[in-house]
Amino acid sequence: MTLSSNSAQGDPAKASMAPYVVRPIFVIVTVFVLLVALCQIGGRILFAQLSRFEPYLNEQLLERGVELHGLEGDWRFLNPVVKLTSGVVPGAKFTDVKVEFDLLESLSRNRLILRYAHFGDLSATLVQDALGAWSLAGQRDAGDLIDWPELGWHSDQLEVAGTLRVKAFDAPLSELNIRAELSNFGGRHRGIVSLGTVGACQGCSVIARYSIEESLLWLRERAGGAVVQSNNFELRDSAAELLGLARLDIPQLDTRWRLLGDRFFGAVALDSAVIQIDEAEPVALSLHTNGWIVDDASASALSVDEVSFSVAGSRTVLRKGLVNYDREAGGHFWLPHLLADGSTLDLGQALPEGSKGRVWVERLGITAEFRNFHAYWGADQPVNYRVDYRDMHANNYEGIPGFDNLTGKLQGYG
Repeated sequence: MTLSSNSAQGDPAKASMAPYVVRPIFVIVTVFVLLVALCQIGGRILFAQLSRFEPYLNEQLLERGVELHGLEGDWRFLNPVVKLTSGVVPGAKFTDVKVEFDLLESLSRNRLILRYAHFGDLSATLVQDALGAWSLAGQRDAGDLIDWPELGWHSDQLEVAGTLRVKAFDAPLSELNIRAELSNFGGRHRGIVSLGTVGACQGCSVIARYSIEESLLWLRERAGGAVVQSNNFELRDSAAELLGLARLDIPQLDTRWRLLGDRFFGAVALDSAVIQIDEAEPVALSLHTNGWIVDDASASALSVDEVSFSVAGSRTVLRKGLVNYDREAGGHFWLPHLLADGSTLDLGQALPEGSKGRVWVERLGITAEFRNFHAYWGADQPVNYRVDYRDMHANNYEGIPGFDNLTGKLQGYG
């Protein structure tokens, strides 16, 4: 009884503090619930009558080149919903639209985030000005109202299909078919994006798929994967200019990447791609490689199985290369053979056509087999290199003696 009496004597002081703690919390919760209720009631009333505002909105937005048709509104939990039969904005038009805004996440991230968006048929036009800048046709200053990468990454579900028209400043118009389905539920991001050229063969496109899970405290580390594949994909005219190219052909591409924690592991298989810049000769490129990289680029490793490229019928093949890089230790590049199968290298082909150096080298006919090429570099040191050579040959020319079967090593820095 004595202990109970002592405890009771201490309770009044604590009890007297309770109203000062509990009451403010109760008031805050009550105000919050009232605000949510008012938001729900006001939102439902306003958006239920949204179709009545369509003529007024079209009148106010006419000068901005905006037209809305079949406008309807709805309210789902705390999210406003807008539906459109069709619409036009500068540089784009669309049909069969339904958009649900994620009000709470938009406020928490201070940027536009959507709960759901569906565009049944979207048609947009990108144009390039004389200075090389790209924008939607008719939009001179779109500003930074929408963070598109954040919108696509954090929105719960996005579905878009349609046509993208591209018009470079001095190139013919190009049209591309686009389709994207992106989702994000519980930190699990999944998506598929396809791009194809209008008028090309059936199924000629490039398709990217990804599935990534964000880390969740100590319960789950970041993990996922991505695949990019192509089937006779081609870009010409303005579509190629969008990438700064005159031509891009990707007949077969299979790229696969896996993410685990802070490291990316991947492999690339590219066959017979054609790349052309401006009026230069097209370059045919094939690449088979695999490697890994840390996401902050502080360390990486790349193993090259084969790289081949050809210009104007002259083909060069490199096999079995290795690149290692560490931000603190520097980088190392190793190539067992400068050419495939250890074939000899004609040094004249490596110099500019018509130069005096190339004339001399071609007259001398210098050839050699180069092996074990190593290059090292770092932040505080110049590039160091060394390479072994053998079977070096040269002809007599202008008093310079010829030689055969020389073997040695070249090394230096620069």
